[in-house]
Amino acid sequence: MSNDLTTKILHFLEKPGFLNRLGFRAWRASYRIRERLIPSWRRASLIDQQFDAQYGLETGEWINLGQLKVTGEHVQFGTHYEGVGLNLFRQAIAQIPEPLDDFLFVDFGSGKGRALLLAAEHPFKEIIGVEFSAKLHQIALENIERYKKTTNSIRDIKSICVDATAYQLRNEKSVYYFFNPFNEVVLAKVLRNIEKSIKEHPRTVYISYCNPIHIGVFNEFDFEKIAAGDKFALFKSR
Repeated sequence: MSNDLTTKILHFLEKPGFLNRLGFRAWRASYRIRERLIPSWRRASLIDQQFDAQYGLETGEWINLGQLKVTGEHVQFGTHYEGVGLNLFRQAIAQIPEPLDDFLFVDFGSGKGRALLLAAEHPFKEIIGVEFSAKLHQIALENIERYKKTTNSIRDIKSICVDATAYQLRNEKSVYYFFNPFNEVVLAKVLRNIEKSIKEHPRTVYISYCNPIHIGVFNEFDFEKIAAGDKFALFKSR
């Protein structure tokens, strides 16, 4: 099934309503069946489950956008919650070709915080999640606290509940991360904010885009693609 058709189906299923919720559950169930039947999917799912179990987290269960009761002008452009696969995240971040010690990590659409905690495996100086759902933001805060207690970590990890387009970018070297959190409308607005910020305060910025369904949006901006795989792309400020 093409990414375009998949996106259209999921966009319909994201909407509030009894039939939409049933359809979304059926869609999720089809993925669970494939996770059992396809060896590579089964291994990846097991790795994700072990991560949650190791630290006492809950980052795995999908949540339909229509169940989150989010308000605001960009709700219609959001997507369901789904935690990024550990292997995909690690593969994508490994493509960044320089030390990460003096970089911020900012996850747009950070959900329950899985990517934030995976980012803590790397020496980012600060890790920030940007999430517009108060429910997911609260879950992320709880996951961060559990992770810190379990690991005795003093890492600077935080979740901020704000619309991605309203997030105030800091004038520091940054890795901006996206796991297909919204469609091309909001993605373009966020990228425009990033491009404007770089022009006003020149610095090195990387953009890691996993599950890059709307990658065509990048053609409108002056970012250089420096790496790509089946399910991710990495861009750098020029």
